[in-house]
Amino acid sequence: MREAAPRDPLPDDQACWLAVGEGAARALEAHWSRASGGEAAPILHATDVHDALTAFGGRPITGCIVSARVLDARPRAALQHLKSRLGHAPLMVLDGGEDDDACRVARDLGVLVWGPEDSAPDTRGSERSKTRETSTWPQAAPPAPRPERPRQTPPPPDAPSSAPVAPRPASLPIDEPGPPLPRADADAPTAEIVDAGQFASGCLRRISKLGALVTYILRTLSEVSNAGRISLMLRESERGTLCLRAGRGIDDSLLGTVRCAIGAGIAGRVAALGRPLAGHGSTGGPRDYRSSAFVVLPLGRGRACEGVVSLTGLPGNRVPSEATIRAWTQLGRHAGLALRGARQLQRARSLSTMDSLTKLPNRRAFERALHRELERARRASTRLVVGLVDVDHFKAFNDRHGHAVGDRVLIEVARRLQGAFRETDLVARWGGEEFAVLLPGLEREDGTQRDPMTALDRARGAIRGRPFALGEGLPAARVTVSGGYALYPDDAEQGDALLHKADEGLYRAKGSGRDQIQAY
Repeated sequence: MREAAPRDPLPDDQACWLAVGEGAARALEAHWSRASGGEAAPILHATDVHDALTAFGGRPITGCIVSARVLDARPRAALQHLKSRLGHAPLMVLDGGEDDDACRVARDLGVLVWGPEDSAPDTRGSERSKTRETSTWPQAAPPAPRPERPRQTPPPPDAPSSAPVAPRPASLPIDEPGPPLPRADADAPTAEIVDAGQFASGCLRRISKLGALVTYILRTLSEVSNAGRISLMLRESERGTLCLRAGRGIDDSLLGTVRCAIGAGIAGRVAALGRPLAGHGSTGGPRDYRSSAFVVLPLGRGRACEGVVSLTGLPGNRVPSEATIRAWTQLGRHAGLALRGARQLQRARSLSTMDSLTKLPNRRAFERALHRELERARRASTRLVVGLVDVDHFKAFNDRHGHAVGDRVLIEVARRLQGAFRETDLVARWGGEEFAVLLPGLEREDGTQRDPMTALDRARGAIRGRPFALGEGLPAARVTVSGGYALYPDDAEQGDALLHKADEGLYRAKGSGRDQIQAY
């Protein structure tokens, strides 16, 4: 990522927005330039999460927007740190279409996600997000609504057929007020012009960005159905369950937490059968439905559907006609095919940077993180540790007990290594029985330096401290590791040179009897 252009420093006591990453800064500045009336709020720029965490101090922060692309291989830890520092101030993630995993983690944590960089945040219709966003973003004239023909609400059951019908407002009741930015799905067809082919094309255009695709599906179905609440649940194959992943008009704290088994309940039955269900349910209760009419649509065809969409709070408390439900089901089938492609693409992206055995970041992810941290260390004039750790006598161990037992040892070594370092450190599988570690931010708040030898030796002790259980019928084994490390900028200034010198330290540790850490 190119370095941001220098900007005038802000006074320490001035309230401001915090933009993490150049993309987030550009999106925030574009928002101020589009907003009508009032002065633009000052923006404090940070190149990455580490810079953002050090930028707080005593400065009053109005809110924070962070680009998904600058979140590292552990986005959950980074976002949790930011949330804890922000307190009640809002936190948003800008989805640039390059890190779907970071956006998925953000939604699981209840963090607001923007669509593409020129899009508006998806408020999801919750009272909590409405209160948070409208109280922090400056009010400006909203964009003019798209022209659409007035919709009509069916008369109540006891009204005569000749009774006049009041026109339905052009804006949907589930549309919460939000920041005055264009919608990510501004080209979504209205209820009068939507058809299956046009909807399928819209889905395919968004297949590379799962968040934008889900937003488009929800927006289109809300315009077609005028439902008061919509919830989208996706299939979790590893659990045999459906999980609530998105919605409109629902509490966003439920996202990622509500699940139901395939085949259980109405949503589970629709997923199991691959057919829609409609009817009337009970009103009131913990979910406080204002009407009982519902339609649940499968996302896909047959039993291989990707999930379900539930439409509740339908106009006039009436179940739509069979023809209407068939038309909506056709939209659900197209949505399911696109969701399957988007999720497969997301999994492929995730697997390309993750080691399948240990679930740690792989060599490719480590090299990207090393490049990113070196750039940050150069800008901030800070130190950075690159280390390599290798399991001692692993080949002989593998030959004696077999590869299956050896794999269990590697998994446990990875777990103990990850638990021995800070959340801001990175542990990756470098290859075979070798692991790489990246330790940024050695500077303490009091100006002193953390000792990298102490951190690496603590990890070595965590591995040798307890025997490894090898499996039923096998005795527990004692496993040790050796390691070496190099320091930026003391030992080298380039990533390849740092890795080479860390490797020299590792070989020196091996040659000195193993079970130890050596500096370059």
